[in-house]
Amino acid sequence: MMHGPRTFPDHELSARDQARDYYLRDRESATDKCGYCNVDVIWRELLPAESRVFKYTSTKIVWSNNGKIKKGIPATVEHIVPLSEGGGNLKINLMAACFECNQQAAADRRNRPRTKEKTRILKGKW
Repeated sequence: MMHGPRTFPDHELSARDQARDYYLRDRESATDKCGYCNVDVIWRELLPAESRVFKYTSTKIVWSNNGKIKKGIPATVEHIVPLSEGGGNLKINLMAACFECNQQAAADRRNRPRTKEKTRILKGKW
């Protein structure tokens, strides 16, 4: 029996999208501060409805509001304790970060030395 590609219902979001939706649930302002470098970041999802987005990349967002062109840095959701290390999508574990800081934090986590326990477990000597 041949089956087509698996499809997911619309309500099933990725962990990243769930975290973003949860973090933005009660926010009113489209601006925030990066938790690492303290630069102003913009939540595209919270821009006023009359705004028109012209360009959106990981490092730049350009939009118009009331006829004025504005530029900013898009915001991302950063898990303080990563999901892979047992962190959850609770608000206390989430913060805003600019894309570059978010990527740098992930790289730092990948490169840090493992604890003795994790090393022993991975080697099968626990």
